[in-house]
Amino acid sequence: FKKLAGLMMGLLAVAGLAGLGAADVTKADATKGKGDEIWSMTGTMTGWSLSAKTYTFTYNNSRYELKVNLDANDEFKIIYNYSSWDIGYGGNTGGGISTYLSNSGGNFKVKTAGYYLLIVKDDNVHGYNDKSYGFSIEVCEEELASYSVTYYDGATVKKSETLEEGTAVQCPLYEKEGYMLEGWYTDANLTNKFEKGSQIKSDLNLYANYVKTDSYVVYFDAGTWTTVNAHIWSDDVVSGTEWPGVAMTNVAGTSFYYYEMPVEKSYDRIIFNTSSGSTQTVNIDLVHSSKIYSLGAKDTTETAKYTVNSVDSSKVVAHINGEVVNVADYFAGFTGNVTATTTGFSSLALTKNGWALINLPENADLQAAFEAYMSSVDTCDDFVNVDAYIELAAGLDTSVTISDNGGEVTIANKLEYMKTYKAWKAAHPNENNLGSNLLTNLTSSNNTLIVLIVGLLGLTSILGYYFLNKKKYSC
Repeated sequence: FKKLAGLMMGLLAVAGLAGLGAADVTKADATKGKGDEIWSMTGTMTGWSLSAKTYTFTYNNSRYELKVNLDANDEFKIIYNYSSWDIGYGGNTGGGISTYLSNSGGNFKVKTAGYYLLIVKDDNVHGYNDKSYGFSIEVCEEELASYSVTYYDGATVKKSETLEEGTAVQCPLYEKEGYMLEGWYTDANLTNKFEKGSQIKSDLNLYANYVKTDSYVVYFDAGTWTTVNAHIWSDDVVSGTEWPGVAMTNVAGTSFYYYEMPVEKSYDRIIFNTSSGSTQTVNIDLVHSSKIYSLGAKDTTETAKYTVNSVDSSKVVAHINGEVVNVADYFAGFTGNVTATTTGFSSLALTKNGWALINLPENADLQAAFEAYMSSVDTCDDFVNVDAYIELAAGLDTSVTISDNGGEVTIANKLEYMKTYKAWKAAHPNENNLGSNLLTNLTSSNNTLIVLIVGLLGLTSILGYYFLNKKKYSC
């Protein structure tokens, strides 16, 4: 079956304001944030962030813009690419800075409450010794609307807050012993998942989905790093580890490390680093589902920081007894193999002891795994296993069309051909081609009646396969 590949580049820039002394909930919550995501804008610009993405800058005509209500005496800085580059009160007092803002220990301090437009130039990070030369502030005429967000655990209200229009909704984390907070949903039936960080545009009710589990394991492929720490914390109610974090355990014989946490903590931020903490990854969201994180490329805008990649830590796979399942076939860039001891479906997953075939999750998509598997089966070489493939097919749809040897065929026809070919090969062990030799063998040898029947079935299968599917095997 055919696969289509696509490439998507996100053009996002994120920023926030930490209100120190502001009375409203939005700015008070913002002071708790870490705000350390990367969003790529151009080859030389990667984005602005602060305070757990409380506010989002919009890229417009070679500059970033943010409209926001500010209270008198609010203080803030705008952080570029984590904490290594920021815009604060510096040598530039133009662009409205001295009119609307004062200096408070290098922070901007708001003189008069109002609704303002903050502007960061596209080339601000490059070409200015004093980065405030790329920043300006203006007064806006209109004011932002405000909307309410209510968080539920079942029918119980956990929290309500009021956010300004355009504010990124951060989705708080609440501990629940024996449960992991999987995410927030916009409906009580937990069918429509809400993406953390989405901007609020109307009143919103969000419902928590807790998953019962005993532990949560974070895996990290450290590449050439030999000792690894995990510094983990939460942006909301849960405190985390002290820098540089807790030591991760090596999965013997691999470059993988893992750390097992109590699930109710629901940490949502993580930095992987070497034992001294001097070499580290950028800060990333800790996704509360099974993921394998891996060391990415070095971030050219920061010293000793690396990007992080992630993939699902398990894949549903089909297999037959005795088959060697190659990890690289399901996880690009990873190596290893596992020998199946049964015929059926399993989750190929990274565990604390290495790669393994483990029990399936609920609602596993067996059909998709079966179709992908049958597409990889070589009709002419793997026909000897046709009985096992038929066993795999039990209860699944074999009428679907899959890719095969450069063409297309239904799984049912493929299995029938393999079954016929296996029977023919049993009767003709020294022959190599069913299509070209079948009639010759039937007319020139003293075959038994059963061989004649098998041959006729084979011929019928070939002809039907050719005319109905426009494809013919050479085996």
